[in-house]
Amino acid sequence: PLYSAGDLFDSSYHQNPQVLHRYRKAVMQHQSVEFGFRFIDGNHDYASPPWGSLVERAVSIDHKLVPLGGGYSLVGMNWQPAAKLDRALEAIQGLLA
Repeated sequence: PLYSAGDLFDSSYHQNPQVLHRYRKAVMQHQSVEFGFRFIDGNHDYASPPWGSLVERAVSIDHKLVPLGGGYSLVGMNWQPAAKLDRALEAIQGLLA
């Protein structure tokens, strides 16, 4: 799959349709047909709906354990404000046990 670690844009509220079309087209060209596109939201992607959801077969991996193969995995976590970071890190600890 193709993974996005967030902050693909410099603004949370980018409304330019040409930019959004180019983003969607670029991701669609590079994602695996079989596995799709996996993403987390950075502080610049924290829009509603999230940028990643503009792509077909996109899956948010926020608070999910994702096996990568070869004994490796990753845990996705969307951007968190500093005041909520400790709680968010505690919440994903259960995924690692």
